[in-house]
Amino acid sequence: MLKFSKKKILLIGLIFLVMIAGFMFWNIDIDVDEILADTNIGYVDLSNLENGIYNGKHSAGLVEVELAVNIDNGKIIDIQILNHDNWRGGKAEKIVNEVVNKQSLDVDLVSGATISSKVIIKSVENALSNGKRI
Repeated sequence: MLKFSKKKILLIGLIFLVMIAGFMFWNIDIDVDEILADTNIGYVDLSNLENGIYNGKHSAGLVEVELAVNIDNGKIIDIQILNHDNWRGGKAEKIVNEVVNKQSLDVDLVSGATISSKVIIKSVENALSNGKRI
């Protein structure tokens, strides 16, 4: 007959609980389409914008972004992310470089960070469409 000490039983129980918690955390079923239902990206005509810095923000699900877009002579010169509350989408922040390089909001999303990518792009659109120039 097998004998287990209290320590072994507690250790096995603890390992089991950690495995269950890890499985639940990493396998959360996220409906990206539902979260991004109101995050449609529109067109912004950069040539109509005055020089300056425009602030914008957007949120969807667990992701919230606030940023500043610097416009000079109808071009996006720089985008600074002021706040990015993200779940696992920190790698999406590199998308601002693509927006600056292409001078467009029509850029590829970062794989594995779809929600953060779209929220960052929508924040840029909000900045340039509705944001306040400072």
